[in-house]
Amino acid sequence: MSVGHKRKIEDEKEPTAVKEGSETCSDLETTGSPGSHPFSDPVIADYYRKEYEEAKYECRHAFDPSLTWTKEEEKRVVRKLDWHIMGVIILIYAAFQLDIGSLVQAVADNMLTELNMDTNQYNLGNQLYSFITLICELPVQLVIRRFGADKVLPCQLIAWGVLVLSQAGLRNHYGFYVTRILCGFAAAGFMTTVSVWLTYFYTSTELAFRMALIFATMTMDQVVTSLLAFGVLRMRGLCNLSGWQWLFIVEGVLTFIAGSVALLIMVPSIVQTKNIVYRKGWLSEREQLIAVNRILRDDPSKGTMHNRQAITIKELLRALRDYDFWPIYLMSLIMYFPESVLTPYLPLNLRSIGFSAIKVQLMVIPPFVIHTASMLLLTRISQIVDERALMELVPAIWKAVVLGCLRWWPGSFVDQWGTYALLVALRSTPSCLPIYLGWNSRNANSVRTRAVAASAGQFFFKCGTILAQQVYRKDDAPVYHRGNLILFCVNIANVPLMILTKFYFMWRNKRRDEIWDKMTEEERQRYTMYTTDEGNKRLDFRFAH
Repeated sequence: MSVGHKRKIEDEKEPTAVKEGSETCSDLETTGSPGSHPFSDPVIADYYRKEYEEAKYECRHAFDPSLTWTKEEEKRVVRKLDWHIMGVIILIYAAFQLDIGSLVQAVADNMLTELNMDTNQYNLGNQLYSFITLICELPVQLVIRRFGADKVLPCQLIAWGVLVLSQAGLRNHYGFYVTRILCGFAAAGFMTTVSVWLTYFYTSTELAFRMALIFATMTMDQVVTSLLAFGVLRMRGLCNLSGWQWLFIVEGVLTFIAGSVALLIMVPSIVQTKNIVYRKGWLSEREQLIAVNRILRDDPSKGTMHNRQAITIKELLRALRDYDFWPIYLMSLIMYFPESVLTPYLPLNLRSIGFSAIKVQLMVIPPFVIHTASMLLLTRISQIVDERALMELVPAIWKAVVLGCLRWWPGSFVDQWGTYALLVALRSTPSCLPIYLGWNSRNANSVRTRAVAASAGQFFFKCGTILAQQVYRKDDAPVYHRGNLILFCVNIANVPLMILTKFYFMWRNKRRDEIWDKMTEEERQRYTMYTTDEGNKRLDFRFAH
């Protein structure tokens, strides 16, 4: 939110008492009451109309400040968006995560032994994958801004499926390294692209929960992978192939098919819903008007750049220098250390304490189910209470307790079922990544900044992943006392960081309030029209925290 007259509406906070899908169509709005949205002021409306024309925003012809609609109409539009937009994204992520899970399951089927590899080489392969996705994160966003997410994402998924399929032919650790590097190229920018693409269709209050649904899909995919592996790994010996080779073949083919389907049904924007499947489009003309104006009234900056406009190097550097994002970037660096270590090692850890390969496939299911439910609950509560930083303390404290037990309990990695209970508790921790992504997007207040900030956030996240993948080492096995101590200390550092981040944004908002409140109404309107401040540097913008 970046227009001055909205300053009086809940002090620029997201509405918390309004249900999703009805934020911009209150009873006042349906009667055309002034003050109900940013463009009620004709001067502001004319200003943004010119902005959208100059930017050649693809939906600019649908911009209508006088448009009104009912709550039921907006709910119907959101339902269609959920079916056609979230549906295809869930399909893409289900296929993408299916193959990520296949590597973990393959390791549990003695893949490392058959390839004459040890856990250090396994770590290095995973680090190479993370490193490639890291260095390609920002370049991929430049490509996507040029050619469009609706073309690039499906092509990435198709390439990913081919590479996963090729892993069935691995013979040694060198082949493992090569396929990990190539998979890194195919996966680069995936999460960032999805989170930015969804902002074209959803309001800021709707985004976080839908990101949570995507992560829930990713997590439940681990359950599907485990059940699939339970059956496919029993094909060992068929055509002289190991079970893990059959797993790569099956999941690679499924991913290739999913990518091909996505290429046919993904759409570039709200007003471009016609494709080979829906030749007349899946939104009527009025539904398009509602869909466009609801997101512009939520964030007028969404129309200041069209969906095929490339980001320049100058814009990229300016976004990276934005110090208001640095606390969030630092959080992304260390927030997911424990998960980055535990997820690829969970089957190995269970095997090390005596469970069979077949049992392990089923034993990894409960923590993923609990994780999904707890993540959705945490995200919903965050949305209801309009809180981010303090909500992210919940998983930090949760992980601190479990990691403390893993490090100092004498039965850790000795007592079979006690260790399993701790590993389940740790992997069941609710993820606050959906909250983080929505927070990052909201505090951008600019399409250009939003894309780069999302990429930068993933950049630091991948840096943390690379560092985390060397925490569990061969010389520390099987109890990993040193590794768990490192995880405990890094996790504890999250607590003061999150609290200080909240205080920082509160302080920034207070300073802006002091300046804004001293301005007359004419000065505020003049500032809105002629300021050179952009994005989250505008005086009429307030940071979410």
